[in-house]
Amino acid sequence: MKESKEEFIKNEVWMLSIAAAFQHISVYSSPETKGRKELRENLKHFVQGMVEQQYRVSVPGGQHLRNIEKIQAESEKWKEANLTFDFSFGVAQKLLNLYLKYLWCLGLLENDPPHFPVDSIIIKELSKEGKSIHMDKLDLDMTWSQFDSQEPYLQVINYAKELKKKHPDHKDKSLAEIELKLYKRR
Repeated sequence: MKESKEEFIKNEVWMLSIAAAFQHISVYSSPETKGRKELRENLKHFVQGMVEQQYRVSVPGGQHLRNIEKIQAESEKWKEANLTFDFSFGVAQKLLNLYLKYLWCLGLLENDPPHFPVDSIIIKELSKEGKSIHMDKLDLDMTWSQFDSQEPYLQVINYAKELKKKHPDHKDKSLAEIELKLYKRR
């Protein structure tokens, strides 16, 4: 029974993660687009398999970045399926990072996720927290869903790392813990 409960929770967490990742983009050419269910199922199996295989132990940041790129590459297979598809690096990172965050918060992931879901809320909160200790503002010229490569994403992650070093309240916290604190404080 425990296995059935865990599977149910993972499926619900998946639905929340994909809804959040897709909320600001046009993935489908129309609501009746064929292939929607298959896309979601394919991504679910791909991401869940990746998490089961790799995230049982602590995953280094470089491998985590490659995993985000693999998810983005996997989604490219669905461009021919009449999907509008704007599945950027930003969307892939939000999908993986949010799924990991949910699992971690539920105690289904032992190690802290290597990064956190980057979105407009956490970008704003990181900037406010940085400003409180006189760091420069985190300034991006695009939204998270428009990140087409890892560079703008890493700009946010590196800002959080710098904040961790400089802010007395965050020195002993992981990036995931800092994001959780800032995000829930909004």
